[in-house]
Amino acid sequence: MDALIVAGDLFDTGSPPSYARELYNRFVVELQRTGCQLVVLGGNHDSVATLNESRELLSCLNTTVIANAQSELEQQIVVLNQLDGQPGAVLCAIPFLRPRDLAHPAAPVSLATKSSRLCKKPSPCITKPCIRQLVRAAMRWVCHCRSSPLAT
Repeated sequence: MDALIVAGDLFDTGSPPSYARELYNRFVVELQRTGCQLVVLGGNHDSVATLNESRELLSCLNTTVIANAQSELEQQIVVLNQLDGQPGAVLCAIPFLRPRDLAHPAAPVSLATKSSRLCKKPSPCITKPCIRQLVRAAMRWVCHCRSSPLAT
């Protein structure tokens, strides 16, 4: 197996007990020994802070953690390498999107307007521009790799 993607809900609560985090860390260490690349995406039950607390350390263990939407979309593009180190696929990683990830800065809004918005479900088309940008960024990366003298 070259890569493993955990697509959300690594934990079943935003505040997992220490034994659950310890099991997660042991799993990452054991998986790293196989050479398998791990990508962890935040889910609706995961705490962004909990997933991010070990992100930098886990990056040293061939693990990418994307707990929430990133301000720079390129940070959500993950190159999945084959066991021989060659790029095998490009992942446009989209973690669970919370309302604050979908909101756009706007003029001040009245309390009545905010209340009415809370009662409505977010429109699924609100994420389409974000997804298009991710795909464009991934395509730029693929084109860059193909034009690189190191590409085979």
